[in-house]
Amino acid sequence: MAKFSLQLAQGWADLIPETPINVSGFKAEIDQANWILTTATHTLNDQGFTTALAVEYAGWIRPDFRIRVNQTFIDYRRGKITKETPKRQPHRDEGSGLPEFRKAKAMQIVMEVAEKTFAWATLLSPLSRQGVIAGLINPLAGCEVVPLPLLVEKLYRASEIGKLFDVSANKIGRIANDNDMKTEQYGEYHLDKSRHSDKQVQAFRYNNHALNTFRHILIAEQEAKEHALV
Repeated sequence: MAKFSLQLAQGWADLIPETPINVSGFKAEIDQANWILTTATHTLNDQGFTTALAVEYAGWIRPDFRIRVNQTFIDYRRGKITKETPKRQPHRDEGSGLPEFRKAKAMQIVMEVAEKTFAWATLLSPLSRQGVIAGLINPLAGCEVVPLPLLVEKLYRASEIGKLFDVSANKIGRIANDNDMKTEQYGEYHLDKSRHSDKQVQAFRYNNHALNTFRHILIAEQEAKEHALV
């Protein structure tokens, strides 16, 4: 590959690598050849601003083709050519009805899952069932097809009540069972993750009425213990 170097007496800041250039003052074969700038070293010191060039013969495939390629690249870097945004190609399924069919089929499957869940989780309240269906359907639909139930009253797990009264969740559960408190009067059933596995279980959550009932029962138990010590 023919190449040579040039030292410009006066610097030329616009010169960058891959710029097609023409030279003159050499042999006719050199002056008439196509050349590509490979390196441009700009220097600014006490002697002024200078530029050192390294060029090579543009003989890659065809000289005119290489020059056109390099010129296009340079024009792009200088902002003379803007990058086109690729047009979005339609998916092969668009217009076929397949996406809608698949979404409908997926909704049918999750509804079957919900029905099987309700078949064994027979104690779930209507609001809890609505929450289960909303959690299954809405992500597939991409919008709120089934509204989430609005809980107007705070409900407590047995563990939360146990922390309030400094007793174990198991004790709260025993008190609830002994006093028949797992009814609509005191709260409702929800699906919760089991403490001992990844399975979902029906767990009762207690309302404020239940909270007050636990308070009275626990106070009565404490008073009974104190009287027994007297």
